[in-house]
This record gives sequence, structure tokens and C-alpha cells, in this order.
Amino acid sequence: MDVNCTTPHIWISLRDPDLQPANLPDNKMRKAALFLAFDDIDGDEHGNPMGNLEHDTRDWIAMQPDHANQIVDLVNKWKDTIDLICVNCEAGISRSAGCAAALSIWLNGNDSGIGDNDSYFPNVHVKSLILRAARGVS
Repeated sequence: MDVNCTTPHIWISLRDPDLQPANLPDNKMRKAALFLAFDDIDGDEHGNPMGNLEHDTRDWIAMQPDHANQIVDLVNKWKDTIDLICVNCEAGISRSAGCAAALSIWLNGNDSGIGDNDSYFPNVHVKSLILRAARGVS
């Protein structure tokens, strides 16, 4: 990952539970980074995996409410002192898009640029949990 951000920012990195965290290069403008691991699957409001997962024997981990709370806490801590929130995941089209869309709705009132872009398929479960956490809904 070749990222040379010259503006104050925080980084939210989402990955599969069986993979290593992203190796972010040092950057003096990065104020904080959060690394979370969960599968790119749907879940209920409590983080219980949902969907057609019977064909696979592995233990699936959906995003949990605690993950969403960690994201909201990080953003709340830094939002008044940064200019940018960077979000990445494995493919960059679902988990990170869901996270970015939720943060954009919460902070800007809309998710234009993500929700209306055919390159992204925001994970609805991720988006929903983050919005619930941001609104203080448990």
C-alpha cells in the first residue's frame, strides 16, 4: 500500500479474521489507526451471522456492535482535529464502503460518492451497525 497522505487523518482498516492486519507505512499526519477483523457477511443487530453459510464449515464472524462502537469512538475523538478519514478493507468495495457510507451519512448527512457509485457495494450490516452506534442506539 503506497499512501502518502499530507493532511491530518485517521485510518480504519478492516480485514478478514484469518488475515494479518494491513501494514500501514509510517505517516506523521496519521493521528490514529484502528484495525478490526470480521468477515464480509451479513448479520443481525447483535452481530450474529446471517445468510446462506451452511455450505462452509468455518466459523463466520460478522461485524459486532463493539466493532461499530470502536469506530464511532475513534471518529468522535478525532473528528474536530482531522480533515480526512481513510477506510480500507480487503477488496475495497463492501466493508470499507459500508463503513465510509455510514460515516458520511453521520457526519455529512449523505453518502453521495459511495451510495451512488456503481464501483461500491456497501455492506448493509456494517453500515447499519455504525449508524446505530453513531446515533446511540444499542
